[in-house]
Parts: sequence; structure tokens; C-alpha cells
Amino acid sequence: DRRKAAGADAILSRTFRVTNPGLFGLTVQEALAMLVEPGFALSRVQHVEASEVAVPETKLAQGDLVVAVGGAAALERARMLFGEACAEHLPAPQEAGISYRRIFVSSHEVVGRTVAQSGLERFHATITRVRRGDADFVPTHDTVLELGDRVRVVAPAGELERVSKYLGDSI
Repeated sequence: DRRKAAGADAILSRTFRVTNPGLFGLTVQEALAMLVEPGFALSRVQHVEASEVAVPETKLAQGDLVVAVGGAAALERARMLFGEACAEHLPAPQEAGISYRRIFVSSHEVVGRTVAQSGLERFHATITRVRRGDADFVPTHDTVLELGDRVRVVAPAGELERVSKYLGDSI
């Protein structure tokens, strides 16, 4: 099973400092495109002035802190991409006005679309984990959302209710 091989049985979250000069000024999408299969998702970016949800258009700058979610091997790829692992943790998401929760995918508008096509960027939201059946895994931009998936969504706190309605969130 590919998800087991990707270390999905142990999904971890780690903070990295952007010290790779090749990433300065790039968007999250452009940075992740440098890896064939990252195997991790970014949930938040802490710039000097503020924290934000990591969406494809988020620009990266020298010294930014990024939170990556994935298995151990994927997080090692993240370290090589971004530059260095950080012992320091970002402030609690709630302090930055960011929230997260599991949402049930039941909207026919979203089912069958990939994460990239999901339309969540309009809410500045991102999906960092998918629970399908008994398995948790980190989605890629081309993971197709299925009816009954439970997704962990990271979004600005004020948008979570709208994201929940958009994804359906009903059994």
C-alpha cells in the first residue's frame, strides 16, 4: 500500500526555516514543484510580520518559518528543500487567527475534484490531512476528494464555518 510506504501511519508536523536562497521570492506552489513527490503539505507560514495559512500563492522569504505535515521521509525532503529544521515552534494557530478542524466531504460540488481544483483558495484554506476509511494520509495537489473523506482544513478562523458549508460537512 502506497500510503503505508509513504509513512502515513505516523504523520508528524515540523517547523523549518527558509534558508535556501533558491526559494526566496517564490510561491509555495513554485517551491513544492521543485520536488517530484513532496509527500508533505504546508499548513502555515510565519513571516517576520505575521502568520498565515500556507496556500499555493503564499510567497516565501528568507527566514520565514514553515510548518510541514507528513511522514518522516517526507519531512526530511522538506528539510532539504527549505533549509533547516527549527526547534522553535510557531505560536499556537489560534493566536495568529488561524484555526483547523476535521470536515466531512459531502458536497457534490467538491467530490471528484482534486485538492488543487477544490476551490479552497477562495477561503485562504488548505487541506493538510485526509482520513479515508481507516487510513490517514497527506494529500497531494492531485489527490481526488471522495465522498466521505474527512479532511483536516487549516484556515483563517473566520472562514472555517464557510469552508465547512462549502465541503458539505454532513453524513
